[in-house]
Amino acid sequence: MRKKKSLQIEGLMWAGLGFALCLGSVKLGLGTLQTPGTGFASFLGGFLLALFGLILTGYSTWEKSSQEPTVKFTFQRETLKQPLLSLLILFSYLLFLKIFGFIIATFLFLFLLFKAMEPRKWITLIVISLCGSLVSYLIFQVWLRVSFPKGIIGIG
Repeated sequence: MRKKKSLQIEGLMWAGLGFALCLGSVKLGLGTLQTPGTGFASFLGGFLLALFGLILTGYSTWEKSSQEPTVKFTFQRETLKQPLLSLLILFSYLLFLKIFGFIIATFLFLFLLFKAMEPRKWITLIVISLCGSLVSYLIFQVWLRVSFPKGIIGIG
């Protein structure tokens, strides 16, 4: 029962944070789909955060079993390795974005992040990272016209 209640509260907190983000984004100006305003991306993120928070609340309310989790978090080297590596990769992305440019830095970021999270075959990692960086390029630079550094090579 305790886990069910905590998931409900957690979901409502995420939904509330998402709604607050949406309200702040509206004040910045949403613009249109053809010419998005300053608050467009944060509004979209807030909407998704609120939606998933409500889904979590609904799921935890109507789920049948309320068993306690079997895995507990402890401060050991192995449990902290993956989150710290993810943070290191994220901060490295910020540094390499200016040097390598958006497409190459995003490709490397996705590749290293997927490799750190779950080891897979190299070709799978390359294909997923390439697709992710190209889709990101199409969304942010082609559709939304966000300008990112081109890097030393001069592309994207």
